[in-house]
Amino acid sequence: MRRSGSYKQTLLGVALFIGLYAYESLASMTIWLPPLIGVCLGLFMKFDKEDRFYSFMALLFGVALIESENNLPMGMLLGLFVFLALLVVPSIQTFLNTPKFAKASYVALAYLGLYIVAMILDIATGSSITPPFFIMLYYVAIEIVIVMFL
Repeated sequence: MRRSGSYKQTLLGVALFIGLYAYESLASMTIWLPPLIGVCLGLFMKFDKEDRFYSFMALLFGVALIESENNLPMGMLLGLFVFLALLVVPSIQTFLNTPKFAKASYVALAYLGLYIVAMILDIATGSSITPPFFIMLYYVAIEIVIVMFL
């Protein structure tokens, strides 16, 4: 039997994971490279809407890699992404019908949600996983520039 489609989607998924793996390895060595959490949220919603299974799975593994590299509890970002994608983003999309502003708001929402969840976990468990606020603002600014080109 012959397959009707090409392997392009599979190769893009593999390339996405390899790219995320290489970047996150570099980003874990220095504080000045953002962990691309906002970009991953934007891609999470894009791949879910376009029904690109292999890219979506590569992104999920990339999110798990981000969590492990940044000492975050496993599943925290995935839970945050699902919460934002199901409850928060649909209400924002009705107000922001411009894709560029919507992408910038996704980045800001991802980091705001991460900061709030990390603070709640810090209070509940006594740990210190919340990054400094000014570093988060720096990450938001850098990732908004990156997301404008996607």
